[in-house]
Amino acid sequence: MRNLFRLSIAFVLAACTGCESSRPPEPPAPTDHAGLDNLLPVGDGLWSGSAPEGDPGFASLQALGVRTIISVDGAEPDVDRAKRLGIRYVHIPLNYGGVTREQALRLVRATSELPGPIYIHCHHGKHRGPTAAAIVRRCRDDAWSADEAVEFLHRAGTDQRYEGLYGAVGEFYPPSADELASVPADFPESVLPFGLAAAMVELDELWTRLEKSRANGWQDAKALAVQFVEQYREIQRLPDVSRRGDKFRQVLSQAATASEVLETAIRAGDDSHRQSAFVQSRSLCTSCHREHRDR
Repeated sequence: MRNLFRLSIAFVLAACTGCESSRPPEPPAPTDHAGLDNLLPVGDGLWSGSAPEGDPGFASLQALGVRTIISVDGAEPDVDRAKRLGIRYVHIPLNYGGVTREQALRLVRATSELPGPIYIHCHHGKHRGPTAAAIVRRCRDDAWSADEAVEFLHRAGTDQRYEGLYGAVGEFYPPSADELASVPADFPESVLPFGLAAAMVELDELWTRLEKSRANGWQDAKALAVQFVEQYREIQRLPDVSRRGDKFRQVLSQAATASEVLETAIRAGDDSHRQSAFVQSRSLCTSCHREHRDR
């Protein structure tokens, strides 16, 4: 059995490390499937797009013949609805800062072992989902080059502000057979959403890095600022937040808006504007901590 497993891994890796095709990625398919946005073909039996919306979205996936769904979104997948249609769910949540080597290899192994066709999705189907799908396509027999994978992100509408996602696709290199075999073969159908406390810890770490960037002439600030915006968006979707009072949600919404103003100011490069936006955004965090965390 072990030898059979290694042979199967070797077969997958032979495709993974083969010559890279010079053929450009397929153009996106029309997004005319009910309950699915930004539906894109990524290769034979591989799709990317948005989270399926209710019964229409899952019915569209069933019509496409999808047998496995891989969510890279932070939200809890609708496992029960998928099961009713005989579709397997796998949850490998990613963030907007990039993709770790471990996460990338879990995606590669999952797509090489689980039944296809396979649909990979994030929330909107424009950023993390296409990134994950492009990484997988780089390990197929018709493998994309780094340039072709990056071009696919452009076609998908992936925002160029997400430098970590573009870097993850461009810098990815196929694993060896041993490296892929070392990746755990357990593919959980749902990973519990990280709680508000953990999300706030991550937000604090981002603030520390941005403060250092500010002290160093705003070096790498653009990439950090866009991560702030997305972190606030992710936080507002947490179940913990929906159970909080209106006052907390209002402050959180104000902080999210301030993060967008800060990101715009940093990108514009106006020092006076970005300094004031930084102070405003930081003060909202401090007041929120004082009212809801430090008491």
